Amino acid sequence: MFDLIVWHHHLLDSPTSGVFTPPPSGATPPDIVQRLLDYDIRQFMGLRLSKESIELIRQKGLVFKRTRKGCLLASRTGYTETNGSLKLTLLLSVTDPQFLYYTNLGPGVDSLRGKVFYLTNKGMLTVDTLSDTVGNTYLGNIHRKSHSSRIVRLPQLAPGTPSSVEVYDVNGSSITPVLTLEAPSGPGQTEYELDCRPLPEGLYRFESANLATEERYLGLEDEGGVFCVVQIYLENLSNGVYDIRIAKS
Repeated sequence: MFDLIVWHHHLLDSPTSGVFTPPPSGATPPDIVQRLLDYDIRQFMGLRLSKESIELIRQKGLVFKRTRKGCLLASRTGYTETNGSLKLTLLLSVTDPQFLYYTNLGPGVDSLRGKVFYLTNKGMLTVDTLSDTVGNTYLGNIHRKSHSSRIVRLPQLAPGTPSSVEVYDVNGSSITPVLTLEAPSGPGQTEYELDCRPLPEGLYRFESANLATEERYLGLEDEGGVFCVVQIYLENLSNGVYDIRIAKS
């Protein structure tokens, strides 16, 4: 159904052949061929399914496999998904302690606490670079999202003011909220505490008259060390390749 490949330019760019371009790209220089043969993301990164996605794959009878360059998802039965909300969540974690010394993740990389890089195929062509709509091809600032558990704390604009909070699925097709919560507040209270546990893992937007509109990735409660979240929506997914490109420092 799809292949996902992680390309790190620190390991693939060449002094003689220049910046690596993911295949297919015409003739591949011999030194790049050898680099591709040696390339294995397990040198610097772990990749796994979220717990919710493991259960989804079991229910649908799909086949998930890690590869040297990333992972693949396949079906033995010609499976086609019509539910637009079903998605596979892949969790990437850094395993090389030296990773940040040879990786360029944009300015402010030291302030990643409480954030993850977030990529999705929602609204994209089947074969494309997993990036944002303005065409960035490297993982960078534009992909950083705040994240929290599904017990969400958000700062009030006017402390101590009760309000109603609407929660929207950022990648959903509906313009109606997926959850509406009454948020009480007492004197001196500066944050709302919102119980979003009914929601599946994903990227959500919070709106209220007493909140600054904010997006957060909810989930990862039992998942440690996650560096990047990749969500692949399964509706009408046909065979293709998704690329993630990581820039070198």
